Formats: sequence, structure tokens, C-alpha cells
Amino acid sequence: SGPASGSASAPAPASASSPAPAADPDPIEIATDVRKVLFSTPVRETTLPPVAPASAAEPAMPAPVKLAPKTKAGSVLEPKGVDDKPAEPVADGGPVPLATHVAGLHAIAPRCPGHERVELALDAKGRIHLLGSAETMRAMPVVETWAHAHRELIDLACPHHEVDPRGVIVCHLFGAAPLDVADLHASRIHLHVLAPVDVAGKRGWYAAPLNDPPLPV
Repeated sequence: SGPASGSASAPAPASASSPAPAADPDPIEIATDVRKVLFSTPVRETTLPPVAPASAAEPAMPAPVKLAPKTKAGSVLEPKGVDDKPAEPVADGGPVPLATHVAGLHAIAPRCPGHERVELALDAKGRIHLLGSAETMRAMPVVETWAHAHRELIDLACPHHEVDPRGVIVCHLFGAAPLDVADLHASRIHLHVLAPVDVAGKRGWYAAPLNDPPLPV
């Protein structure tokens, strides 16, 4: 009769054709291979340019020294190009009043504070005249306003002259270059030339009117 049912069957044997599992790589062999690759690569040589040796710093040349010219004992050196001639008319060590260059005017002492370079004078009718140079032209309106406001004080300061309490104030302008004031010829300002004249090493002064505006009656 056949085998009894329910008996256990034996497991089938492994096939002889199945591949064996791969072995893990050896770390020593890997390191050996890396060394071969690194040390077998040729190394390029780099040639650096030659470095010049540091030279010692050259000493700075001293600046040339100019010696003063030799002079004899007792001699005095005078600077060249110095003009000792006066820049304006002077007499007895002081400036000559501009009123002396205008006929009929008498110089007076009062001055406008802050504008002392503008001179004051009176004529025979008691009119106040202001006289200045081209440098004081901008101060003329200021002095004119001051003279109008202080006419009584000017009268008290000049007891030997009569001051017109309502007279028009007349302005005079002096300069050495007439062309500098050519545009003022038609104005009410009286223009005068006052220029130095040097003759034989001595300086004199030439004065003359440049225009003749009508004076108020």
C-alpha cells in the first residue's frame, strides 16, 4: 500500500548554480590604490621671479643755504622797489585837504563817524560840500544823510562860517584815472582829477575839474 498520508516531506537541496555573496572591499587595498594615484601624478614646478636685494635708503641731500651778501661796515641795505613818494598830497607831515583843490571852498573839521575819509567843506553861501576819493564813493550817500540830519551840529562846530540850514549838499569825487569815473560825467557829482606828477625825483600833484554840474541857487 502507498505511504501514509500526513507524513512530512524533506526540504529540497539548494541548487548548485546559485552565486555566492560578494565579499566586502578591503580598506587597506583602497588606501593603497589612492596612494598610487596621488604619487603617480607628475608635479609641475613653478619658477618664481628673482627678488632684488633691498638696497639701503639713500641719504637726503641737504637744501642749499643762501648766504647773505657781504656788506661793508656801517653800510645799510635798502629794499629795492620801495616807493617812498606819498600816495596823496601832504604838507607838514599831514594830508592836504581836498577842498584846497576846489576854488571857493573852505575845509571844516567835522566828520561823519565811521567815514572820516570823506571830508566836509563850506562855500560862500553856506552850502555843505562832501569831498572824497573813488575808494570812498560808496560812503558818499551815507555821509550825505548824516550831514542832513546833523546840520545844526555842523553849524555849532564852525562858528566862523555860516551853514545854510536848507542848502543842498554838493558831492565831489577825486581820482587819478578819469576813465574810472567816465560814466558819472552826466551826474550831479562834481568830478576832479588829482594825479601825481614826478619831476626830477620830486612829486607834485595836478588837479583839475572833469565836469561842471550846475549848482543849486
